[in-house]
Amino acid sequence: VSTENRFEIPQPLPQYGIASLMGCSIYGDEMPYGFIAAYSQSPHHFDGNDVNFLQSVANVVSAAISRQRTEQALRVSERSLVRAQEIAHIGSWTQDMKTGRVHWSDEMYRVYRIPPGQPVTPETAFSRIHPEDRQRVEEAWRAALQGAPFDLEHRILVDGKTSWVHAMAEFTTDATGQRVSAVGTVHETTERREAQEALLDASLYSRSLFDS
Repeated sequence: VSTENRFEIPQPLPQYGIASLMGCSIYGDEMPYGFIAAYSQSPHHFDGNDVNFLQSVANVVSAAISRQRTEQALRVSERSLVRAQEIAHIGSWTQDMKTGRVHWSDEMYRVYRIPPGQPVTPETAFSRIHPEDRQRVEEAWRAALQGAPFDLEHRILVDGKTSWVHAMAEFTTDATGQRVSAVGTVHETTERREAQEALLDASLYSRSLFDS
């Protein structure tokens, strides 16, 4: 440190007994995250191995910081998605076509009135379809397995209460054309349906008054 004339050496270094110092930047995606250094309290010549080791440590630290920031951004994005689905009453789901394993978003549980986190299967949603709509939905699903779009509105019946949902789904395939997964959404449309029915009733009532 005492013989370094290329850089301005901070005054506290010699006071703390730092005689030799090497360092490197911890690089980030857009700008450095910080700086890492190693020092000796006696005169020491850091060779290429020392520099490479310190750079390796800096790279590990950089990767850890980047991963932490990515995970944090993902958690924020997931919270935003959950809130957006809750506001719009749209749930989403995925299914592994080979194992049958199903994953539901929180809003899916609310739409089907199931405690969040409870294990679900492909039958969980189908079992709650209104009996009068079940055949139509099953036919649409079988057709979707053959390549037709799955996009329809139907009723669900849970604890004696009927609700309307708009269901959509699509599949992903592997290199051989086999379906490996499915992803879909379920939009609860009960309020819109009830508003449409109320508007129709009002229109019919007005027409009856006019005709009379």
